[in-house]
Amino acid sequence: MTVSKENQLLCRLGSGRAALLAGAFLALTGCVEVPDNPSRQGPDGVAIQLVHGKNCWNNLCLYYDARRDRVGVRGREFARLPSSVSTADGFVSEAEFLQMSATARTAPPLGR
Repeated sequence: MTVSKENQLLCRLGSGRAALLAGAFLALTGCVEVPDNPSRQGPDGVAIQLVHGKNCWNNLCLYYDARRDRVGVRGREFARLPSSVSTADGFVSEAEFLQMSATARTAPPLGR
């Protein structure tokens, strides 16, 4: 049986140091800024452009299915867009984006 170099390193470091390194890695990668979707200035403030797939604004991300008008987040089922959100021109306001995110986060968990 061969042991990978990563496992050999972890064995030499001990479980405490390995856990510390893993925690530091997670902390550093958790602080990375997520790029925002393109936006434009509209009459009511910022309008965020929606694309089919992953959409992010102010480090808040959701998945948008343009064909079915549904939103989702990881670990949750896709949910219908709130009736108050209009995606006809491909843009939504910041308030509508937050509403979409809240709808996605309150959808039932996957595999339930």
